[in-house]
Amino acid sequence: MRVAGWTVAAIAVGLCMAEGAFAAPAFVLPPPVQVAPLPANSPAQSVSFVRGAFQISEGATWAYEGTSTLTCSLAPSAILLPRPVKWKAADWELESARMASVFREEATRAGFLRGSTVNLFDSGPSGDRYQVAALITAMDGRFCGSYEYRPVPYNGRMRMSVEWQVFDTLARQVVKRVPTEAGGEERKVLEDGIERVFFAAFRENVKALLASEEFRALITSAPGTAPTVTALSPLPFRPAAVAKRPIASAAEAVASVFTGDGLGSGFLISSDGYLLTNHHVVGRAKYVKVRWSDGAETVGEVLRSDARRDVAIIKADPGHRTPLALSETPAGLGEAVFAIGTPLDAKFQGSVTKGVVSATRTYEGLPYIQSDVTINGGNSGGPLIDEAGSVLGMTVSGMDISGAPVGINLFIPIADALKALALTPAS
Repeated sequence: MRVAGWTVAAIAVGLCMAEGAFAAPAFVLPPPVQVAPLPANSPAQSVSFVRGAFQISEGATWAYEGTSTLTCSLAPSAILLPRPVKWKAADWELESARMASVFREEATRAGFLRGSTVNLFDSGPSGDRYQVAALITAMDGRFCGSYEYRPVPYNGRMRMSVEWQVFDTLARQVVKRVPTEAGGEERKVLEDGIERVFFAAFRENVKALLASEEFRALITSAPGTAPTVTALSPLPFRPAAVAKRPIASAAEAVASVFTGDGLGSGFLISSDGYLLTNHHVVGRAKYVKVRWSDGAETVGEVLRSDARRDVAIIKADPGHRTPLALSETPAGLGEAVFAIGTPLDAKFQGSVTKGVVSATRTYEGLPYIQSDVTINGGNSGGPLIDEAGSVLGMTVSGMDISGAPVGINLFIPIADALKALALTPAS
């Protein structure tokens, strides 16, 4: 973590004296958090930390800094001339990897992770069942610097407030928000003392999360469960007849889907204007913009979606366009396939890439087609078609290393997408 503005030269001491002494508000460090380990037979779901962020008002006082004539005792009476330290977001750069390491250590110690190792690759399209993020909403620190040394070393203590957001990768939504407030300290006077104090407070907040009943109840819920969804009534549609179709012609039935700043792909499956796409493309939007390959635009209405299967159906004016035929046979190993969509940017609409079916997989009880066909962000919701131009599946996710695709991509089988949305061919 980078924390700027704390290498204080002798002139800073003079500035403190010129400004006068400040009376720092009373400070009480919360007691260490005690976490009861989960019972050995608890069915804990997989969970990982993904990122941290700040939500602190610019210019707000988040700490008081002072000095000591001899040694930095953490007793309030030993710190001379405390001065307020104002929040500047540009001074801070969070290390999510280090925060994840703290989370992993405490979660393992408490029995949430068993036999845990550092895994550089997701086990599936979503990796762990639950992903945790930390929104740091407040900090209140007391720091003491020994100015006789250069660079100035510090010790201190801090209270921290965190809103923990728990994302369910099956439901593809935040399912729990858990607020915690805890504190930590570093008694040794060290050059990286401020970072150590920050991570001591963060560690205690991790423990507070692990100790919370609502988080424990969520993580120990039965595997494979997801939020209750009301059964959908059948939605009839008129599919196209299966017939060989050139790939270039098939691309005409694929559209870009815009929601605010978001971009994805979708494809026409019926002459009455139904387009399939991903749930994560449309999100909570009721209406989206649909742009066809010839540049024509229309407004589409999101009729229904399934977050767990990550599929959605849009109704829009299809114009004169011919829908894609839907394959009646599952993808075969080694079969040539094509992905069509709008990767990365709207200007790349209608991009076609070729690959083969690498495997069929099941993750979290859901079937997927694996292929090495190249996809990128923006391809989501686009079709995976065979050489006859019929749809085998729908793009949903891809693996990358440092942002570079590695040829391991996942697609939702078309029959499964139709089933999740209760789409039934009209007789």
